[in-house]
Amino acid sequence: MVIKTADMDVDPGKLGYFGNVFLREFKLGLKEYNLGHTHEYDHVTLLAQGKVQVEIQGHEPKIFEAPTYIVIDKNLRHRFLSLAENTVYYCIFALRNADGEVIEDIYSADHDPRSEIDPKSIKNRITPLPPPTMG
Repeated sequence: MVIKTADMDVDPGKLGYFGNVFLREFKLGLKEYNLGHTHEYDHVTLLAQGKVQVEIQGHEPKIFEAPTYIVIDKNLRHRFLSLAENTVYYCIFALRNADGEVIEDIYSADHDPRSEIDPKSIKNRITPLPPPTMG
């Protein structure tokens, strides 16, 4: 997958993936914005905190307030302008191989609370934790 984000300074520690989903976190202050970019595939952006004006090529700008998600069509230049302090949003993509096919069933052990277990063996063995005790 090609992501054209040369204008964004993103901390590599803020990237993550699970299954076939890739997440990229962005943080903006009031009136900060990214310079705009395109993607080769449709994706969704989760606005977790704050408020943004989204400008999509060929369309009137639209304002979104967290919590919500924003659908971005492929090949359209788009830009986010923060209208609040401490705006946080995540671009969410399907992971793809060089042929554009979705990759399945991978994730980073860095984000697995049971990382001593082989990541492939955990898939069908997740059980809920008991409620916390007050003490």
